[in-house]
Amino acid sequence: SAKHVMKFILPAAAVLLVLAVLTAGCVNGEDINPDTAILGDWKYVSVTDGESDVVMTYHFGTGNTGTVSTAKTTSPIHWIYDGDEKMYMVNYDALMQQEYFAYKKDGNSEYLISVGGGYVLTKA
Repeated sequence: SAKHVMKFILPAAAVLLVLAVLTAGCVNGEDINPDTAILGDWKYVSVTDGESDVVMTYHFGTGNTGTVSTAKTTSPIHWIYDGDEKMYMVNYDALMQQEYFAYKKDGNSEYLISVGGGYVLTKA
């Protein structure tokens, strides 16, 4: 059915978009240390009606731990760098779900691109 096709097409389109962005920007073009590149605060900002609203703040700490925060909640996360996939895997402890992020550096800007969610975090 069309519903099932869309469930496949949207994630596939998001992955293709991420791959296009990554190949254009050359992933890890600069030598980065995957154990430290992700450390710190990252934000996902949603723009609605021309106004910016911070939706989520990720904090990646040492020891592969961290938090993800919204205006209402803060939840623990764990993260690892998957060398085979060349991506970061984030485990949302409370949700028991995982998500992959691709790291990209473009000049002085750093990004984490959600492979499944189709959104982008910027280094705070």
